[in-house]
Amino acid sequence: MIQKIFIPTLGRVDNQKTYDGLPDKWKEKASLVVQMQEVDQYDKSKYNLIVLPEELGGENGRCARSMGFIIDTLRYEFKYAIFDDDVSFVYTNKPESKVKPSNRPLEDDEYDYLFESLIPSWMDEGYVHIGLESTINISRDRDYQDNFRISQAVFYDGSNLKVDKIDWWRTEFSADFDCNLQLLRAGFKNRVSCRYRISTSPTQAAGGCSLNRTVERHNRVMRQLKENHKEFVSLYEKENLMEKGDSIKKLGAKIAWKKAYKSSQVGNISDFLVSNENNLDKS
Repeated sequence: MIQKIFIPTLGRVDNQKTYDGLPDKWKEKASLVVQMQEVDQYDKSKYNLIVLPEELGGENGRCARSMGFIIDTLRYEFKYAIFDDDVSFVYTNKPESKVKPSNRPLEDDEYDYLFESLIPSWMDEGYVHIGLESTINISRDRDYQDNFRISQAVFYDGSNLKVDKIDWWRTEFSADFDCNLQLLRAGFKNRVSCRYRISTSPTQAAGGCSLNRTVERHNRVMRQLKENHKEFVSLYEKENLMEKGDSIKKLGAKIAWKKAYKSSQVGNISDFLVSNENNLDKS
């Protein structure tokens, strides 16, 4: 079972979309990860709060630092989830079913199935990081994909996550992409649900990363992502829909997720072959 849910949040004291959408049972397991300057604005009788150290907050506070703090500093050794604070959870019907609407909000018992049965069962199969596909992608007939994009809703098996193999802190934004690629390249496969998915807010919706993310900073992070994962990332310019309906141009990334994981297996196979060769009777 998913034992804890962490929701890093900034600038959205009165707009906790993710938390508010959870059934009461799962709200009890959820904690908002907040910055020092906002602590007093929260109703502590309503929310469980985890407060970032002061040096990780303030004007220099980044969503990625919340992620690093949860995973690398707290180091929980159980199954947990990290959700953005502006997502909603939906069930997506298979296109072949012809059922409309394609996406519908989850029922309470579906949250139970997802958090108590489905995600933990995949972790038991060896998947230490698991995601839910975004509804910005077209719906698929398959129930899941392996070694694919993870963003905004990530589940970790803390008991099997090799925390020290990954640099959880190095990006200002897009930490989900960077850490996912690091994990795949280190040989940790992922699985992404195509039935249980997330609906997300438009780029630069008020609060969150938009408080710090300018186009220049975003583009710098995309170039850093390319530098860190050269053969798996290609950059292009794209139009991004904004909250008020207008758009801006900025860099996007095309990422070869499956190729990243496959690259981790080459060394393993070579090591296996060398090991077998060394163990041969050469007499």
